[in-house]
Amino acid sequence: MSRHEELASPSAAARPSALGASRPRAETTAAVALGVAALALYLPVLRDLVSVWLRVTYYSYGFLVPLFSAYLAREAWNASDGAPPRPAPAGLLVTAAGLTTLALGIATGSLSLRALSLPVVLLGLVLLTLGPAHARRLAFPIGFLVFMAPLPEGALPALSLPLQRLAALVAEHALGALGVAVTRDDLYLRLPSVTLHVTEACNG
Repeated sequence: MSRHEELASPSAAARPSALGASRPRAETTAAVALGVAALALYLPVLRDLVSVWLRVTYYSYGFLVPLFSAYLAREAWNASDGAPPRPAPAGLLVTAAGLTTLALGIATGSLSLRALSLPVVLLGLVLLTLGPAHARRLAFPIGFLVFMAPLPEGALPALSLPLQRLAALVAEHALGALGVAVTRDDLYLRLPSVTLHVTEACNG
């Protein structure tokens, strides 16, 4: 068989399409493998976060953050219209930055740094395996995960009182908009039949 006949044969014509079909499968496999590796790496961080969410009432909302982030990610993915993956090597730099933050958090014993490194690593992996278009769509859902992280030690007491006053102010205006007679005295909301106190647990 001549070279011309070989190129014109059906089997030769099918090779490029077969290679093209196998590429998305390989990229999907790589993405899944990297995701599993990231999950294994961050299991200790997630365990410590759950411990904080259970012990500290102020951070109990933490359980809702990954659920809402997953919902946002699903909506963003469904809106992607099946855009093909276009892996970007720049994802390695973003992932490296996240892993450096994780290492720094481990070295300093900072759960805040360790938790904040997670969305950076995830965004880097998305950029590396799926490309810039998908990374842009998933940036907000992934970035929302920063709210899983507790505030640095010592920051909560400093922010607590201003947040309490803000919560009291918002509640005063909300009640007034509903037609409820209310008078605010710093952290106290005086209603006709009851007086409410905005405590630390209410300042979120």
